[in-house]
Amino acid sequence: MITKVIVCNRDQAPKLFQGLSMARWVTITCTNHFPLVHKSSKNILSVKFNDHDFIGKITKKQVNKIKKFICNSHKNNDAEFVLVVNCNAGRSRSVAVGMWCKHILGLPVEVWHDDPEPRRSIMEMLGVPFSEFDNLDFETKKV
Repeated sequence: MITKVIVCNRDQAPKLFQGLSMARWVTITCTNHFPLVHKSSKNILSVKFNDHDFIGKITKKQVNKIKKFICNSHKNNDAEFVLVVNCNAGRSRSVAVGMWCKHILGLPVEVWHDDPEPRRSIMEMLGVPFSEFDNLDFETKKV
């Protein structure tokens, strides 16, 4: 099961994932960038969508894929591990996913960004009301 969620940026994620003995990883890349991981696996989900609400925005299929990956990791595994979630800056798309983990699964979330600003449209697609941003107390780590 997932014991903690760490939200970070594109540079921090690979080192963090490799440094943890037990981890799962959701890596989010813009549609015009090369992904950090080209193919998803049991431990890694790689998705591509942009940080804005027009071309390349997150789809319902991607939302379901993210939710399924995280829920299956959390509920169908006897081991304890950390979930790493990253996007380019670790500020909006990945924070929205982290907030879903906190709001729906009740998981502790550590955000490695001084000024997190989750993308409203992504939170809505995930089913987290934006009003929850003020109610969700997550730990921020100075980097």
